[in-house]
Amino acid sequence: MSLLLKNVIISMLFLMLTLVQVSFLPHVRVMDTIPNIVFIAFFIIALLERQNEYYAVVWALLAGFMLDVFSSFYFGASMISLLIVYIFLKYMMYFLKEMPGKYLFVYFIPVFLLCQVLYGSLMYVFINFPHITPHINQSIFAGLVYNLALALIIFYAYKQCDNFLNRKRQLTLFQ
Repeated sequence: MSLLLKNVIISMLFLMLTLVQVSFLPHVRVMDTIPNIVFIAFFIIALLERQNEYYAVVWALLAGFMLDVFSSFYFGASMISLLIVYIFLKYMMYFLKEMPGKYLFVYFIPVFLLCQVLYGSLMYVFINFPHITPHINQSIFAGLVYNLALALIIFYAYKQCDNFLNRKRQLTLFQ
């Protein structure tokens, strides 16, 4: 797939996911939280990016811009938060890339949870900057579990589609 086509598809994906997140998902609340599918898509794209590529910086800015446009908070908070999460994720993946690819699903969960907590904390700080009062309630944990469950489903579906599309279809007689 050409780079231009890939960029157009990912841009349209972020636009579509942002529209679904701000229009449909507020009606599908669990313990007063909605899934952040734009963050999930960004995280999966950034996680699966090759070590020497940095296209996800653009995706962080684009996804943050889309979230900021439809948000009633300070403009730029989502862009900066996603950019910081991307830098944190790249730093973590630098050390985790030495693990074989078949274990990607195992360290997906803690890395996702750390990035989700970092993103949520940054957004909380940016939104409530003058009046920051730390509090932890059950909706924070419900949001983590809700987003993690959705992220695992999407990640598993992506890996299955990727394996199907990239498998060898040539008949081999001798191995």
